[in-house]
Amino acid sequence: MAYFRVLFLLSFPLVFFACGSNLPTVLVIGDSISLGYTPYLKEELKGNAVVKHIGENARNSTYGCENIGRWIKNDSINIILFNWGLWDLVYRLPAEGNYGEKNKSRGIQQTDSVTYKNNLEKIIASLQSTNAELYFVTTTYVPNSELGMFMEDVEKYNSIAKRVMDENGIEIIDIYDISKEIHLKYGKGDNNVHYTKKGYKELGIYISKLLKNKI
Repeated sequence: MAYFRVLFLLSFPLVFFACGSNLPTVLVIGDSISLGYTPYLKEELKGNAVVKHIGENARNSTYGCENIGRWIKNDSINIILFNWGLWDLVYRLPAEGNYGEKNKSRGIQQTDSVTYKNNLEKIIASLQSTNAELYFVTTTYVPNSELGMFMEDVEKYNSIAKRVMDENGIEIIDIYDISKEIHLKYGKGDNNVHYTKKGYKELGIYISKLLKNKI
């Protein structure tokens, strides 16, 4: 019996180290679109990286400024994929407390373009403190009949984000064009920015292919 007890104690460190991982950690920060494709990104990068999501919708860039410290606190991160945009460009009716109803004809835009730019710069300053490699993922396609967003605003806000990223030396993973193609096949309708599981899988595969060459 003593023999087996000693054998167990000797083998324990081996088991512990075998379970450890030297793989880089990828943290995804973004809206519901990122929540949708992260499981597939995790699957595609298995064996290359450990993929995590902040576990909530990062909403608009103002919410990002308020919470970015919490999301990156006490975590060893090698790569950060981040995005803001969809929630920023949406138009909503005024409301107390919770977010108001979407309405692009009578609503007020969540974040004006100047504030969006300033918010991204503040977020970047926080992210750079982690010393992780940073990649900005562009905002995805908005179908024409979406109740609170204009299709043309996506390109406008993506252009602002790209300028900010270029000024800060941050690489861009541009998924706008492919997101449009995928949405036309696997979107949830002409009034919905979201995707079916197949659509999210396609987005995850596309992003993972771009990221594999950088890990």
